[in-house]
Amino acid sequence: MRPGWLRFDPRTTMLLLLLCSVLTLLVDAAGLFCLVAGASAYLLLTGMWLQAMTGVCVFVLLYLVQYGIVEYATGPGLMLGFMVFFAARIMPVAMLVQCLAETPPGELVGALQRLRAPRALVLPCAVILRFLPTIRSEFASIRDGMKLRGLSALSWRTAAHPMMVVESIYVPLLMRSMKVSDDLSVSAATRGADNPGHRTSLRQLRFQPVDVIAAACAITALGWVLADQLVTGTSI
Repeated sequence: MRPGWLRFDPRTTMLLLLLCSVLTLLVDAAGLFCLVAGASAYLLLTGMWLQAMTGVCVFVLLYLVQYGIVEYATGPGLMLGFMVFFAARIMPVAMLVQCLAETPPGELVGALQRLRAPRALVLPCAVILRFLPTIRSEFASIRDGMKLRGLSALSWRTAAHPMMVVESIYVPLLMRSMKVSDDLSVSAATRGADNPGHRTSLRQLRFQPVDVIAAACAITALGWVLADQLVTGTSI
């Protein structure tokens, strides 16, 4: 468990992620800043200090770049501005996705089962949550191996030779991905993932007052934005 002040139920994080995804399409710049502030506060309360600070810094950087492009760029540069605008829009969603990705797979599976989610959704989510951290560690090992050969994954020399990138990064990463996927399949079969019967969870999940407060704040924000749009016809 992360050393945070509060411990939220995974279902609360899922609800906040869903509502945040809707709000990013409805709010204007001021509302977007509020969403980033809310997402960073949620991360801080759960102990993800580094992720919260990184998310805020990246959002501010994207917003400044977008402002500069809109003010001074012309022609093809405006297309880059649209891409930066889209990236800034999804930052609060990405911050909450990080929080969900840090959830232990057992808790996430238990939460999805409580929501009566189909097995076709539960099993892929559990596998992906185990697959991505493993691949990240494998990429770190590949990068260390490149350093022993005097290469760098982020250098002009590597970028100028695409075949070197394929040989040194993509091929080893692809082979390790295949091996990891096989290991995860065996692990899932060992844990009885293909058992059609009812599954129980060792982790007891229950809503606490902090979950109710967080969900109420998110639902209130969505209702306020929708009501404002119905009255004024504009986004907040």
